[in-house]
Amino acid sequence: MSKRVSDENLLILQDEDGSEIKFEIVDIIEDGLDSYAVLYPLTKGINEYVIVKYLGTDEYDEEMFEIVYELDIIEKIFETYKNNHPDIFK
Repeated sequence: MSKRVSDENLLILQDEDGSEIKFEIVDIIEDGLDSYAVLYPLTKGINEYVIVKYLGTDEYDEEMFEIVYELDIIEKIFETYKNNHPDIFK
């Protein structure tokens, strides 16, 4: 499950235990007809980026996202992110 905090650049995901983990949306990457968000965790002790696919909005105008698990898509989107932000990946 995901929840976007509308007035900030944050996305809150729930882990398998139902705990909320806050992420900063550090980039939006367009790939063909699909949009992906690159997320960086704001929760202490977690330091892995997460890629989510934007699915649109639901009937309540809430944005919907899906975590990407396909390694080829993750690698492609993260490589684009690194190319967009060379100052971070020196």
